[in-house]
Amino acid sequence: MTTLKDIAAAAKVSVTTVSDVLNGKSEQRRVSAACTKRVLAIAKELNYKPHINARGLAKQQTFLIGVLAYSMHSSFWGEFLQGLITHLEAKDYRVIVSHSPDQRSANKATEEMLARKVDGIICAGPVRPAKKYWDDRWVFSHGPTDNKKMTWISVDDECGMRQSIEHLHQGQHQHIGLYGDINQRASFAKQFCKERKMSCLHAELDALVKAVHNNNITAVSCCSDRDAIQLMSALQNNGLKVPDDCAVIGYDDIEACQWMSPTLTTIRQPQQSYGQLLAETLLKKIDGEKAVSQLLEPKLIVREST
Repeated sequence: MTTLKDIAAAAKVSVTTVSDVLNGKSEQRRVSAACTKRVLAIAKELNYKPHINARGLAKQQTFLIGVLAYSMHSSFWGEFLQGLITHLEAKDYRVIVSHSPDQRSANKATEEMLARKVDGIICAGPVRPAKKYWDDRWVFSHGPTDNKKMTWISVDDECGMRQSIEHLHQGQHQHIGLYGDINQRASFAKQFCKERKMSCLHAELDALVKAVHNNNITAVSCCSDRDAIQLMSALQNNGLKVPDDCAVIGYDDIEACQWMSPTLTTIRQPQQSYGQLLAETLLKKIDGEKAVSQLLEPKLIVREST
């Protein structure tokens, strides 16, 4: 493992000079540009990696990030977390992930993370811990929050469900079903159906299959791809064809959508890039830079199911 002494010997400078250069203090310590360039080049050539504890002491950080994960098992959240964790680890941060599907577990996990003096916390999902824990070291994946000082990065579900209903409307569907229990998405779908004077049956699986059998609905908008896959399976098991008897559209664009038969039309959320953006935003806050909340736009992906 390369040390500061190794770099100092190769560059023919003192260990103190090497330390100043690697900690970005060349100008402050009046280290010449040529010397700085030489030290950095040698450090790269020798594949120098700072010891995390030493780096933490120098910057008064632990280089630990806490992540409260609403779900760790679904395809969407798996991709999301992969993007987030990969980005943080590339920046030499260690990540503590805690499954937090409800506020009680989120509160407990938050207390444990704060006890370990994490540099920041990402709340990845719709469940949030109590407000007493929130401060400027937090970033939320679902916004906005009712605290205007908090930073959030969220996907525009209103835009996504508008695209879903508009796609079915353009396909001449006037009587549709709605499947899934993601309340905000369901509310937006009902709102857009009302605006277009389309009937909307928000029901459980058996009721929707029966409605298709009776020709009461010709399409279903689902609140997630998982809901859509479940619905398509139930329709096919009851002798109904997608999209001939019923068009189906999902939401998320998990990998399985493109391998199904028929392939699934859906609303694409930016999964890995979504997680990466949350990580980047938190690191900006930790570094004292300005970080702003953002609303990401999803995209309609048309495949065979509609």
